[in-house]
Amino acid sequence: MTDLFNNYEKVFQERIFTLEKHSTINLSEIQELEDILEQMQMEVHSKPLYKAKLRLYRSQLTKLKKQQLTITCDTVDNNDYDKDNDDDRRQRLLNNTERLQNSSQRLEDTRRVALETESMGADILQQLKTQRETMTRTRDTVSETDSYLDKASKTLKSMSRRYF
Repeated sequence: MTDLFNNYEKVFQERIFTLEKHSTINLSEIQELEDILEQMQMEVHSKPLYKAKLRLYRSQLTKLKKQQLTITCDTVDNNDYDKDNDDDRRQRLLNNTERLQNSSQRLEDTRRVALETESMGADILQQLKTQRETMTRTRDTVSETDSYLDKASKTLKSMSRRYF
């Protein structure tokens, strides 16, 4: 778990470092960072150290969003809402639609992986149950064999005493 969390952490830090240097940030980039944080959240469970790191990363992302919002507002104030602006809105809408489709696909992939993992877990539990039953039968057979060996040994000793 910690390796996976550390991998997500590394990717998050690299991307946020890169984005902080840019003056404009694409919404899809922010969405990717949010997705990474969600994956990290799934890995954290109940470890306080990781939860603290996650809160720090969420605050960094919030700061980055506010920075982008400020830049976007300044840009909107400077635009005259002409045809170029309509084209920009259309392009943003197309980008958002594409991002939504990508997110939906990732969500579906994650759901599929979760179902496969659940199925594998159930199969493993069934195999473990079967192995446990086999081991129990084997132990019982060994105990029974040990009992027969004790009886046979006593019988042989008794026969050797009678013979000599």
